Amino acid sequence: MTDPDDAHWRALVEFRARHGRAWRDTLSIYWMNGRDASEPHGAALRWIRNHLGPSWLCDLPDSDIEAQALRLRLADTLPEMCATLLPSTLEPVAIKRGEKGYWPLPGRHDSRAHKRDFFRYPGADRRNGDREPVRLGRARRRSFPL
Repeated sequence: MTDPDDAHWRALVEFRARHGRAWRDTLSIYWMNGRDASEPHGAALRWIRNHLGPSWLCDLPDSDIEAQALRLRLADTLPEMCATLLPSTLEPVAIKRGEKGYWPLPGRHDSRAHKRDFFRYPGADRRNGDREPVRLGRARRRSFPL
């Protein structure tokens, strides 16, 4: 059996937020009627039904879906991409959020310069309209030293 990925968890979390306390019953009814297809993220909800089944949904503890909701919220605060040194070879690489693996940076690219340019305005368009650099918290500065 395959575990749900982020898109499937996000579909469940958002469905739960829209439908309140009886979200499991509502989703089961939608699955029986075929109404899940008209829901946002309907394909992901259908995948859960087809691959994991309604019994998986009934057995899913509330604590698991709450933990996944928190994990997704925290993941959304991470940058889309960052540069670092590959520990085994000290080669500069780029890592993209939500994807496995890494990409070597071209030529003699300096990962510190890449991070400095990338983190100058992370998410600034959403937070402060590109007017000033966004301040990184202590933990994020340690994760991405410039």
